[in-house]
This record gives sequence, C-alpha cells and structure tokens, in this order.
Amino acid sequence: GRRKNNWRDHIIRSLLLRGRNFYSIKKFLYSNIFFLFFLALSVFAVYGKSLSFKFVDYDNPELITNKIAFISDFRNIPKFFVSSCFGSKEDVYYRPVLTLSFALNAIFAGENPFFYYLTNIFLFIGAVYSIYFFLSKLKFNETILKFICLIIAVHPVCVSSVAWVPARNDTLLTIFLSLSFGFFTEYLEKGKIKYLTAHCLFFTAALFTKETAVILLPVYFFIVYFFDFKITKKKILTAASFLFLILIFYFFMRYISVNAINVSGHIKDYNFYDTGNK
Repeated sequence: GRRKNNWRDHIIRSLLLRGRNFYSIKKFLYSNIFFLFFLALSVFAVYGKSLSFKFVDYDNPELITNKIAFISDFRNIPKFFVSSCFGSKEDVYYRPVLTLSFALNAIFAGENPFFYYLTNIFLFIGAVYSIYFFLSKLKFNETILKFICLIIAVHPVCVSSVAWVPARNDTLLTIFLSLSFGFFTEYLEKGKIKYLTAHCLFFTAALFTKETAVILLPVYFFIVYFFDFKITKKKILTAASFLFLILIFYFFMRYISVNAINVSGHIKDYNFYDTGNK
C-alpha cells in the first residue's frame, strides 16, 4: 500500500510540475517579450534576402560611395550639421542625422553593403517597436495593436525603407517621432520633466533626420484633443515653449547650412517631362 501511495504521489507531483511548465510557456507566448521577438523574426524572414544586395546607382553614390573617405572620418561629423546630405549648400535636403547614420556604417564597415542593409533591418525593427510603444500609450486594444504592428512589419508598402539604403531616413523619422509622441503622452499624464526632456530630444532628432517632421506638429494637438489626458495650461505652455525654441534652432541651422530659400525655384526649374538620364 505504501509503494502504491508513493507512485500516486509521484504521478501527482509530475502532473503538477507539467501543469506549471505549461502555464509558464503559455504566459511567455502571450508576453510582450515574445511578441517583440516574433516581430523581429518576421522582419528578418521578409527582408533577410536584402543582406545579399549591392549598392544601387540611385542616390547611393552621392550619399555613400562617392563620399566614403569623408563620412568615414569621425573628425568630419560636425560638418554634417552645416551642409546638406549631398554635401552642397545649393541643395535643399538638410538631413545630418541621416548622414551620421551612414558615417557610423562607413567607420565600422567601410563600403561593405551587407552592414548597411543589416542596419536598415535593425532600424526597421526599431521603428515597429517605437510605433508599438507610442500606440500603447494611447490605450489601444492590445490585440488590435499587436495585429497592426505585425501588418506594418511584413507589409510590402514598407519594402523601400529596408531594401533601399537611403530610404532609412523614413525609418529613422518614424523611430524619433514615435518616441517623441510616446514621451509627450507620458509628460501629459505624469508631468515629469524627464519625459518632457525625452520628448524634446527625440523631436529634435526627427527634425534633423528629415524636414517633413515639421508638418507632423499637428499630431501633438490631435493627441491632446482626442485622447483623455489630464492636462493643464501650464503643461501645454511648457511643451509649446520648448517646441518653439527647438524649431527656431532647427531653422537657424538649416538657414546657415543649405540654400533653403531657393526651394520654390528648385521645384520650378525641374523638368518633369525630361525622361533622359541625369
């Protein structure tokens, strides 16, 4: 009888242990850590082939290969912030953070395209993570939010952001703006200066990545108006004041770095009907 009881106790303990293990596995599969891992795995499954790609002749020479000696010298980093990404003051594209990202690749990997495309993949994963971070602050349904992020991770509309090296400016912009919006909502909720500081830093990085960050300023008002945040006049005035100072600094740097005044002339002189090679 005693032996029978021992076997029964052993079986019960084994079943309880297996039940605990099953619960732990199930809990992990439903966790955010597993979801973020699955997102990264999905991106690599879709875009991993790009790691074998070579540089193309559209923008890559002007931004990377023809400037490799310049951008691979870390002493030139300050110069990125006083010239256009194409290196001319007559150009309207002031994107020093984009050039800095190419410089980091060039310093550590030279002209090996593998590492540029690998960086694009990691940046794209970071962009999807940043979107998840931002939207989660808006109290979206978690299942819907995860589905949206998974669609973004594998949707073909995002191919150029990963498979074309210069298009990483859109990926960087997405990262910085999403983080900026996310920390802005944290500031609205908690009123702590550290969240306002993070919000301002990421918005500044977004501006210095791509000029279209300016036109997304209304998103801040959208967040305040349509979502249920406890806000005060002091919070709004403080955030608006910092944004105003950042914009002044950005436009000053842009003014001394590129021929920004001639944007309309640049568009006017462009021949949209010229199908010849440039």
